[in-house]
Amino acid sequence: MSPLRFAAAGFAVVIGASTVVSASAAVSGPAARPASAHTQHVSITIRGGDRILESNFALAPGVPVQITVTNFTHEFHTFTIPGLNVSALILPSVGHTPKATIVAFTAHASGPFRWHCAICPSGAHGRRHAMGGTVYLIIDPSALP
Repeated sequence: MSPLRFAAAGFAVVIGASTVVSASAAVSGPAARPASAHTQHVSITIRGGDRILESNFALAPGVPVQITVTNFTHEFHTFTIPGLNVSALILPSVGHTPKATIVAFTAHASGPFRWHCAICPSGAHGRRHAMGGTVYLIIDPSALP
């Protein structure tokens, strides 16, 4: 099974070009590869009740990533990947209009990395719960279009 077929079988991967806000995820190791001209785009949606759509996704290490988190709730959240030193504040919706926050980084490591909201377990939203998923840095960058 090729890496891109694996990604299409349950993980969101969309490739495009652009970069906005960035955080460095400088993790070195044998899997580190030079960045290409591509930017990998991923969308995460937070719905009422802090339900997450697209919580797990596969990416290529060493290639810039742009994650657009669209928040339909009236609460702040975070998109935090401790293993990659990535953390961003996700802004709440305004009235009935969802708010999109863009998180951009380049991960120079391979393997699975858990992401989560650092605010949700605190009960700051009125109830304690966990919100998160896994970023799989497993796609061979040479397989990108």
